[in-house]
Amino acid sequence: MSGLLSAFAVVTLLFAGFYQKGIKMNNLYDTVDNLPPIPKNTKIIPRNEAIWGIGISVIFTIVFLCCPQIIFARFGKMGNNVAVFNIEYIRSTWYLIPIFSLLGIIRECVKLIDKVYTKRLMFVTFVTDILTAILSSIWITNKNIFNPDFLNAMINKFGSNDAFIGSDFIKINYMLLAFILFALLLDGATTTFRTIKK
Repeated sequence: MSGLLSAFAVVTLLFAGFYQKGIKMNNLYDTVDNLPPIPKNTKIIPRNEAIWGIGISVIFTIVFLCCPQIIFARFGKMGNNVAVFNIEYIRSTWYLIPIFSLLGIIRECVKLIDKVYTKRLMFVTFVTDILTAILSSIWITNKNIFNPDFLNAMINKFGSNDAFIGSDFIKINYMLLAFILFALLLDGATTTFRTIKK
């Protein structure tokens, strides 16, 4: 009852505010057929999409350069937090992290500048995605990328014969790489489709 009364009060206040501002509610019960048509230009890129992409790139850089240990796993209710990635390996390959971010930021900045799907954006997307795929293949397939303590904890929990883990955890490396490559392929295909679509 309290919720219903609150909802009724909010709706009443909204209608009173509309009335005071001179907003007409004559077309409140119009059907869908009377609504204005949806703009046909589907090539327009929302600004928040590009800004969000830049933000993700910046967060990625901050996390992996400053505090990669915050990506951790906990085994058991009373277990300790175990960092997923090998901190020493991340620090020794620190120069790759800004490159990853720079490639993403370049792509998103072109989106902000062009505002629509253009051939230039398609070209930039292809180049940045290919470079990202190459760097990801070098970075992720290295067996030292994961924390040895994390690997041991996973093997102890699931067993060394697990189909997805294995004694050297190499399958997880390639699964992660496959996920990244699929995302890049999807990004390139989407950009191409929206660019050539009339």
